[in-house]
Amino acid sequence: MLGYWIHYQFIESWQKLSSTEQDSVLNLLGILKAGQITPGMRPHKVGPFLSLSPNMDLRILGLTEGNKITLLHVGHHDAAYQWAKRKIILISGTESSELIDIEDFVSKEMKQTEDGFYLPIPIQDILKINSEDVFLNTITDISPEWQEWLLESYKNVEHQIPPPTGSSLVFSPMDDDVLKKALTLDMPSWQLFLHPIQRHAVHDLTSKSIAITGGPGTGKTVVLLNRLLKHAPKGKDDECSIFMTYSANLATHLIETLHLKSNKYFHIFPLYFLGGRLPAHSKEETVFKKFRLVFEDDQLFLLQKNEGKKPVRELLVDELQDIPIEVAQKLQTIINVGKTRVVVATDFDQSIHRLNKQDVSILIGSCEKQYDLTYCYRSTRQIIQTATKWRAAFNLDSTNSEIFALSGPSVRLISCKDLDEQVNTTVNVIHDLEKRYSPSNMAIIFCQYYNPSFKGGSKEEELLKNNPGTKQYYHFASTTKGKEYFAGIIFISNIFMAKDVGVEALRLRINTLYVALTRFRDEVTIIYTEDCAIESQIKLLLI
Repeated sequence: MLGYWIHYQFIESWQKLSSTEQDSVLNLLGILKAGQITPGMRPHKVGPFLSLSPNMDLRILGLTEGNKITLLHVGHHDAAYQWAKRKIILISGTESSELIDIEDFVSKEMKQTEDGFYLPIPIQDILKINSEDVFLNTITDISPEWQEWLLESYKNVEHQIPPPTGSSLVFSPMDDDVLKKALTLDMPSWQLFLHPIQRHAVHDLTSKSIAITGGPGTGKTVVLLNRLLKHAPKGKDDECSIFMTYSANLATHLIETLHLKSNKYFHIFPLYFLGGRLPAHSKEETVFKKFRLVFEDDQLFLLQKNEGKKPVRELLVDELQDIPIEVAQKLQTIINVGKTRVVVATDFDQSIHRLNKQDVSILIGSCEKQYDLTYCYRSTRQIIQTATKWRAAFNLDSTNSEIFALSGPSVRLISCKDLDEQVNTTVNVIHDLEKRYSPSNMAIIFCQYYNPSFKGGSKEEELLKNNPGTKQYYHFASTTKGKEYFAGIIFISNIFMAKDVGVEALRLRINTLYVALTRFRDEVTIIYTEDCAIESQIKLLLI
């Protein structure tokens, strides 16, 4: 019986059809679901692809392997065949569902059919590319797990990471509900996957203490969350796992997200909870007051009101670079003599509240195992390079290994003569982005030197929060930790880097813009005024 699978590129092409055409395709998929390719579909080979016809004009292109067909693209007759002539199928073992564009990969060894279609090639042939830029551009459209494996192979031919066994860009629509949901996705989010190095870090149960290091978007938090999903004891077990994250708001968001994946009960708290204190008169005080952490007899316990105490099997701490000194010291004690496994994740370049590199470095160095993540799955290479240039403009060296990422649009910088022009420009850029992105995937991140003496927001902040074209996208820079957006704007306040700031505060604000930049995946525009206190440093980003 025939089984059919769907590639993400098929979903993208289906979404571009008219509603009538989409229904024609769905009717054909209904027949495929029954395990049949009928003569009415007019099946025939087009180079290495199988062509099926939902109607007289549309063509579905797929790959057949045994009793399985993977649908790759749907379009109008001529356009669909032109698409096929631009694609190269990559083969790995028995799987051949990865695709690249001929424009990205040119090799003398490539062979074509008589009618101009390229024959499949082994995926390892990508490693023959000499230019790093060409290599990175070539792997843009393949699945992230294959991207990482190829990158590791490109950097180190002797690495021991096994190749992926499938592709996260391909899934099997088991029923109509799954298919309907998948066809509405704007990115391949139907499957959470781990990349090779991340997988090793998630499944490491032999090391008593583990440090996860890496730049923004390299998957540090993903590792911790997957450990929580896979290894946390269930609800009323005698033990528990605890996850510490940047803020109470982010903790709540993560709990809601994980409950969509699992019915386990998750203990997720803000970082300061580990120190045993809560901000005075805060909302968090009422939320977390029934919990308390204690360390006694070399064991960390979670105390919950009316439920006694549970030993903590594993303590997962994200954003380690921003923890208070007393919390770092407590963690060091747990690592040195405690029975609880400790897994921490950090990036010193993202310190936005305190500079405690020395203490945290000692803590990381004391961990039995360290995993260094170097491939960015979120931001483009241009965004990462701009963020790195920004820190270099103030003579701050990165503590991370070199970060690799795929190519995308250049980061735009727009200088305005005054605040009114800056706000109007922001509105215009946002309107342009709204043509290509969903509002939920966009943000305006406001970077301002926050003076505690302010009796409310600045004029800049009030304008952004009240303007109909910007208010729904407004975020203060420090609140974007742990967030991701497809596209948006960095709005620089004139006093963001005020000259009266001390050395430590200056570094933290440099890191704040670094964090803001790396929240974006595809497109970002930096907008500032000519009399901005850091205009000269911003201009260095153009070099």
